[in-house]
Amino acid sequence: AENRKKEKRYLVVAYSAYAHYLEENGKVDSALAFYDKIETIAKNINLNKQYISALHGKANIYIKREKPQTALSILQKAEKEIKKFQIDDIDMLRSLHQLYGTTYKQLGDFRSSLTHFEKYLAYNDSLLNKNTQKAINELEIKYKTAEKEHALQLQKIKLEKERQEKQRREG
Repeated sequence: AENRKKEKRYLVVAYSAYAHYLEENGKVDSALAFYDKIETIAKNINLNKQYISALHGKANIYIKREKPQTALSILQKAEKEIKKFQIDDIDMLRSLHQLYGTTYKQLGDFRSSLTHFEKYLAYNDSLLNKNTQKAINELEIKYKTAEKEHALQLQKIKLEKERQEKQRREG
C-alpha cells in the first residue's frame, strides 16, 4: 500500500511538470486534463499542496481563456481547502491572491481586484523578507565558519612555529 502511494506521489510530480509544459506550449485543453488527473490523485492520497496547486493551474487556464466565473469558483474551492488544511505556504497564498486579483479584474469588480492585489503584494513582501532573512542567516554562518577556519589555521601555524623552535633548541 505504501509503495502504491509513493508511485502516485511520483505520478503527481510528473503530471504537474507535464501540465505546466503543455500550458506553456499553448496546449491548454491537454494541460487542463492533466490538472484534473492531478487534482483527483492528490486529493485521494492527501497531497494537499499539490491538490491546491492543481486548482491554481486550472484557475489560471480559465483566466487566460477569459472565463472568470469558472476561475472564481475554482479559486474559492482552493481557498476553502487552504483553510481546511491550514496551509501556511506564503508562495501558495501569494499565488491565490494574484489569481483572485486578475479574476476580479476580468469580472469588472475592481474593488475586490485591488483588495486581492494588495494581499498579493503583502505576501510578496513577506516572501521577499523571508528570503532576505534566509540569505542573511546563510551569510552569517559562512562568515562565522570562515572566521573559525581562519583562527584554526592561525593556531596550526603557531603550533608549527613552536614545534620548529623546540626542535632548534634541542637539535
